[in-house]
This record gives sequence, C-alpha cells and structure tokens, in this order.
Amino acid sequence: MDAVETLPDNASPMPISDDTDVKTRTRPHYILSNVPYDIFLMIVFWCWNGGKDNDHSNFPITASHVCRTWRYYALDTGVFWTSLEFRQARPHLAIIKYKVWLERARGSPLDIYIGPQGFKGASVKHAKSIMRLIMPHLSQWRSFRVERVPKKIFLLIFAQLRDVSAPMLEVLK
Repeated sequence: MDAVETLPDNASPMPISDDTDVKTRTRPHYILSNVPYDIFLMIVFWCWNGGKDNDHSNFPITASHVCRTWRYYALDTGVFWTSLEFRQARPHLAIIKYKVWLERARGSPLDIYIGPQGFKGASVKHAKSIMRLIMPHLSQWRSFRVERVPKKIFLLIFAQLRDVSAPMLEVLK
C-alpha cells in the first residue's frame, strides 16, 4: 500500500526550493490537532530542550496555547509542570502560578530553584510563603537548589528541612 497522502487541488503551493513547490493544506492547524500523543511529546521535548535560553519556565503555557488538542495534552502531561523557579522579584506571583503547576504535576518529580531575586525587602515573608507551598510536596522533590540568598533566608529554609525525608531527592545545593 502506498503511504503517500494526496492533497486536494485547492491546496496552496509552498516553495521549498527555486524549482520545486509542495502543496500544503489550506488549514495548517488541522495537522497539529491530529498529532498522536507520543509524537506530540517528541515535538514538545525537542522544542523544549532545543531552546537557546535556559529559562524554560513558560514553555508548558506556550505549548498549551497552540490548539485545543495540544492544550489537552499539555495540561495532562505532569512532567511539563515540574520545574519551579523562584527567581522573580515578586515571589507572590510565582506562588500563585506554581500552586496551579503543582496540581498539574500530578506527583511527578519536582525540580525546585530558589534564587536571590525575591529576597529584597520582605524576604522572610517570601521565604515562608515559598516553603509553605513546596513542603507538602517534599516526597516529590528530585532537586532542590538555593543560590545566593541572604544568610537568614538560607537558615530559615534549611531549618525546615531538618529531620524530614525526601525519598526522591537526587540534588541538594
């Protein structure tokens, strides 16, 4: 059986070289909405890991806005929602965002980063809010990194981790 798909005559030509045209569908979203889940995951992980910047924190949201099918897939794929990066100047916005992300993660291993940006001014308040959000999910932590925070914040964070068990934890910095 021939695996070549025949496109209708009303398909628009798309040049791929100087002397060759390829007919494409007039409705390109049709192709995206019919991608099987495993192919969707391959595309998304390739795009996610192929980015030029190290900040992939908004990628799950971007993927969920492509089309209805991709939204369903993205919202249903827990691994997309597992990177929590508290590096914002206003951590309370991140806390609101990551509360939803933790629900969507559905028990997947979490990678948590706490950076210095959110600890200017009301730093103890922000640190306590972050810890209240992430401590109930301690059994899911895969990595936990705290970088360049004031000493009082560092002590506050790690005092809460004394005498607790994190069975999935692989990285602690």
